[in-house]
Amino acid sequence: MSLPVCQTPEFVKVAAEDRARYLSPPFFTNPYEFLPTPGPLGQVHSWGLYEYGERNPIDTYKDFVNHPEVDFTRIIGRTIETQMMYTGDVKSPELQFVEALMEKKRKQIAAVDFEKLHKKDVILRIWLTGIRNFEGEHRIERRVRVSAGLKLGVFQDKILNPLFGWARNMHSYVFTDFRDGALFGPRGMSSIDSMSWKHAVGHDYLPDDEFTLADLIRPDGEGNVFGYLYDFGDKWFHEIEVVKILSLDESDGEVRVMNGRGQCPGENLQGNFRYYRRLLKIDVDDPRPRSKKLREILDSPNYQGCPWHIHNFNLYDFDPNAAEFRINAALSSPNSVRSGAKGFKIPLTVEAFLGTGYDVKISKSQVVQRDFEPGGFWQETKSTKIDSRKDSACALCGKPGEADMKTCSGCKELWYCDSVCQKRHWKRGHRKDCSRKHLDEHSGGGVH
Repeated sequence: MSLPVCQTPEFVKVAAEDRARYLSPPFFTNPYEFLPTPGPLGQVHSWGLYEYGERNPIDTYKDFVNHPEVDFTRIIGRTIETQMMYTGDVKSPELQFVEALMEKKRKQIAAVDFEKLHKKDVILRIWLTGIRNFEGEHRIERRVRVSAGLKLGVFQDKILNPLFGWARNMHSYVFTDFRDGALFGPRGMSSIDSMSWKHAVGHDYLPDDEFTLADLIRPDGEGNVFGYLYDFGDKWFHEIEVVKILSLDESDGEVRVMNGRGQCPGENLQGNFRYYRRLLKIDVDDPRPRSKKLREILDSPNYQGCPWHIHNFNLYDFDPNAAEFRINAALSSPNSVRSGAKGFKIPLTVEAFLGTGYDVKISKSQVVQRDFEPGGFWQETKSTKIDSRKDSACALCGKPGEADMKTCSGCKELWYCDSVCQKRHWKRGHRKDCSRKHLDEHSGGGVH
């Protein structure tokens, strides 16, 4: 329940006509003194702004009672009452509060002695929360070795989503520090779920292009777990465990897919709990209904172009070679343009089907890609320029961008750690894509 209307918030400023109805209790406190309440498993989600309520008895696994219940009645009621009060530069009380939390988090991270953690490799175990088999094991999980110096946005775009099998740049996401509920997410994300559901995830987040994995892990983080929420609509909750922090001598920055279990769910299949129930039904279904459910997965956007058919698609399998292929393809391309997220357009006229009326603002170094199919087309903004050095990773091994990174001397679109990685990437296939046609193929390319 909200606090009495007559109570005045301690820190945030409210508009004169705002009666503060539906404003949640945390927003009446001082954000610099605010201590969020952990959930049943000791984790804090979404800055600690939402309460943990009683769950439906069907939520048998402890994983499903670990997430706060978002009171959409409160959110909708407050939105209706205040949507015209806070416009332009006038910030809502909720945003004022979260911005103060973000400032506090920045200072906390800046005060940490990371002990060269950014130069070390880490082994991460990642799983979809609550989707377990009858033995209690996670049905869908991955294990990967990466550098802790990777920017969170690069890690999500070029490693984490390809590793799992999710589409790139289709939905919004946040990483969660379970110690205080701090959120890190993409700057300027334009996906539908971001615009529709951001207020129910935590109102705002720290831009993940300013922070690295090390900022979430911390030097003493071995064994700790942090969160990854993908798709604000369906809400696919992941947990990421820091299995091991390697020494400087053991670290080389190269991304290595180690092992895993289970196929990735289909995009837009309604999140962890509903997908868990779907798997339980598939396990016991007769062939015909089982085939129908498998077809729904394979018809999902993230399975477009996959080689599987319902008769050779095994939900329990994980193909590390396919995961490596997806990661290599992502590393060999520019970072996703968050302001031009991938979305499906359903035209209502012939002109619209040709793309007219769906024009978007792009820079000189961007293009709009449209892939047509029956009923409409997929549209996404793509970058045609090289990533900034600080937001890059080696196109071959995935090592995070550093001052001594070199560009391909041909296309000048990819970064490499050194000439060794460049020559290996050239032989692997970059010679077919490089724009410098006159470059001697036998020289193995070049870097500068």
